[in-house]
Amino acid sequence: MAYFIHSRNLRASLLLACVIGFCTVVYLGFATRSHLPFSPDTKSAEAPPLSLATRQNIEGFRFDGYKNGNKVISIEADRFSIQKKKLGFLRLGLLNEARLQNGFIRIFCHSPTELFPNQNHPSLINNPSVSFQHIVSKESLPPMPVKRLSSIVIAPIHLELYRNQVLVSKISADYAKIRLVKSDIVFKGNVVLTSATRILTTNFLTFNPTSGTIECKGKYLLNRHGHNISGRHLITDVLLLKSS
Repeated sequence: MAYFIHSRNLRASLLLACVIGFCTVVYLGFATRSHLPFSPDTKSAEAPPLSLATRQNIEGFRFDGYKNGNKVISIEADRFSIQKKKLGFLRLGLLNEARLQNGFIRIFCHSPTELFPNQNHPSLINNPSVSFQHIVSKESLPPMPVKRLSSIVIAPIHLELYRNQVLVSKISADYAKIRLVKSDIVFKGNVVLTSATRILTTNFLTFNPTSGTIECKGKYLLNRHGHNISGRHLITDVLLLKSS
């Protein structure tokens, strides 16, 4: 019995580490795309204490990651839990899902000041090099001995990306799922992607980190500088600068 409890809690800790690892990879990829060095000295400042009684259900979850004294990652959620994966009304005993309730994630990238001496300069917002390309994939996630974690569910979700304290892009939705097998992120329900003055609204959006693209399958409305574009299928980038 003691061995069973220990194994169960160890598995829960590994799943929690996978969530934190995902957000660390987000910063790593973003920093790489911005030509910034990334050293393995990112540390957790407020990682929640994990007692035996709370490792599978954490209330008031918070994690902050720092690099060279600067905050690079902030994760907040009302609750973190681990559940068996559901298929319809059935729960599959062999697969697990990590869940964050009311998740708020901020990613901070600190560019060298000589690149952008004026943080309000339009190039800081409209620079096409700001991308999430190649940041979340099964290959890029830190290797972890968790074979039965199928996905990470965040509901609702609010994701923000900052560069030198300037917000460059944000996504909100009723629900998001990080699909580890397919290496993508699906947003569902009241999805709003905002970058500068560009706003995309839809009910279903898929983010493909391998290609760095956003895809809408279904009705969407894209507003660029007051001009509306609508349709039933859209492929664009995370800054909403290009579309097809």
